[in-house]
Amino acid sequence: MANELPVLTVTEINNQIKELLQQAFRSVCVEGEISGITFQSSGHIYLTLKDESCQISACMWRSSTGSLAFRPKTGDKVRCFGYISAYPQRGNYQLIINRMEMAGIGDVLVMLEMRKQKLLQEGLFNQEHKKTLPFYPKTIGVVTSPTGAAFRDICQTTM
Repeated sequence: MANELPVLTVTEINNQIKELLQQAFRSVCVEGEISGITFQSSGHIYLTLKDESCQISACMWRSSTGSLAFRPKTGDKVRCFGYISAYPQRGNYQLIINRMEMAGIGDVLVMLEMRKQKLLQEGLFNQEHKKTLPFYPKTIGVVTSPTGAAFRDICQTTM
């Protein structure tokens, strides 16, 4: 019969994937721009590295953060040295960073700065264009997902 494959549990397949990833990518250098960085009270750092078309989740354990020569922030272009691993409980893979170096200013940060300069040249930040907000506004607009926590928070607060 054609379907005589071994039956694996989710745990077994995720652990095998983790092992394969760690063997295939035991030492990598990844360059990208930091996005969504969070510093945990435990000392760990979680972030996303991205380029023009892709992204990868990454973390740097507290045991490695002591080697940082700078405080990483969103928009920094960095080179990260480490290995690829998986978190079997969620079926996610990530870059585990052992060392991080600055590699320049990120493309998104450069783009935002260029836009800011363009708007400055057009005079859109000039004081004469600014309007004072009324003490009690009549209308408030919120741009968010209708299923997000921010929407629910606003509904609860204003009701």
